[in-house]
Amino acid sequence: MYKKYKEEAYNIHVIKTNKFKKTVINISFRSKNDDSKLLRRRLLKTLLFEANKVYPTKRLLNIETEKLYDLDIYSDVLNSGNVLTSSFEMSILNEKYVKGLFEESIKFLANILFKPDIKNSKFDNKIYQKSIERIKEDIEVFYEDPRSYAMDEVFKKINVLSGGEKARVLLSKMMLESPNFLILDEPTNHLDLESITSLNKGLVNFEGEILLA
Repeated sequence: MYKKYKEEAYNIHVIKTNKFKKTVINISFRSKNDDSKLLRRRLLKTLLFEANKVYPTKRLLNIETEKLYDLDIYSDVLNSGNVLTSSFEMSILNEKYVKGLFEESIKFLANILFKPDIKNSKFDNKIYQKSIERIKEDIEVFYEDPRSYAMDEVFKKINVLSGGEKARVLLSKMMLESPNFLILDEPTNHLDLESITSLNKGLVNFEGEILLA
């Protein structure tokens, strides 16, 4: 069964099903990416949970999720090439087990997204500073995880790469093009030991002609 919910400036389109025990709702906001937006989006998604008119404290927020049968809500900001995506995902018990739960959960999500506690166009400074500290902690954890770090690095723009990173990109591009003649001018400049070793192995196995300068 299809139904549309109108919330502020957005429409939520829902197709109900009884096939699963839980219902997952995902809302994504996409925009063109730039470095300044990424940090602001991460800060905003933290503030939306910390400063809310309907749930002014973390305790009240937790009590509400318990009332909604342990509703689970998660938010993230993803940087994918030229697109920046802020997503909010909510997992709730299927309404066939608790009548009216779906409607109440939609209201809860709308309150989180559209009812921030703002006065004079600003968040409370204490909450704002607390959210900044949390962002710093999240960033430290993020870069300690090799997989997360690799996902972030792969979408870096060429103009912000170091000399060694640019050299590795050019060498990778060259390998993918499968040329039969190479002209290399000091190819090991800016490369670390691991990259130099890989380059040497690649050149030894290269079947074409090489001119080194």
